[in-house]
Amino acid sequence: MKKWAGKLVVGLGGSAGTGKDDVQKMLERLGAFTIDADEIANRVILKGAPGYQPIVENFGEKILDQDGQIDRSRLYQFVRLDRLARDKLQSIIDPLIKQATVSLLQRAKQSVVLIKATNLSRFGLLELCDQVWVITAPEEVQVSNLIRKKGWSAEQARGYIQKQPEVDVQLAHADVVLYNRGPRSALWDQVIEAWGRLGKGVTEGRKPSVDTVAVPGSALSRLPGQTRDVVTSSVPLSRIPDTQTASAPSTEGEKGRLSGLSVKEIRLVGRRV
Repeated sequence: MKKWAGKLVVGLGGSAGTGKDDVQKMLERLGAFTIDADEIANRVILKGAPGYQPIVENFGEKILDQDGQIDRSRLYQFVRLDRLARDKLQSIIDPLIKQATVSLLQRAKQSVVLIKATNLSRFGLLELCDQVWVITAPEEVQVSNLIRKKGWSAEQARGYIQKQPEVDVQLAHADVVLYNRGPRSALWDQVIEAWGRLGKGVTEGRKPSVDTVAVPGSALSRLPGQTRDVVTSSVPLSRIPDTQTASAPSTEGEKGRLSGLSVKEIRLVGRRV
């Protein structure tokens, strides 16, 4: 039984550089609506948003930049080695992220909603999902993607990857595991196959029993859980329509659509937490 009337919710998790953004765009172009939980996390701590004042009160003005905004690098450096401080930070922002995500879920008109997050096991997002998809990739692919997207050196990229949360918890909950070896066409093959199986459940009005791992057979033994099938597909990458995605706004005024909520809307959500 689906958790949300009239829609099926897919959670997409995976470490930095594994290809979550590519999968997001593919799913959007197949008809899904995306909620970017990581982007919401960035927005709930902006000045005027509900997480801003509690964080400043707890961690001091030393975490602010010259414009009075919270400098995320200073904040996370401050809590990185202090478990109590990290727990305090999470107690402030995690409920806000979940509440904003729920608000967007309720608002979505599409029959398939994607919740994208680096770590789905945080924020209480797993319990919102009917399906959990996790994308993995070899480190060389992650490094290459981060160099291309962020302009980092290989050393910077590897250092960032090492700081990413472990995906074991997400893998343990995964209905679909996508393995990104690099070529976008190969990733599309996996996505279109998993989407096709997902669609059967959507049209039948129930949670589909997708139990699929899109990885080479040699990698199956490394994944937790029951035996799963290997995804194969011959649908060409050219089948993806060339349309603008919701996560790539073309104007400053559309920037709120990155997470679906503006700072003003997030402030209102915060009042209901």
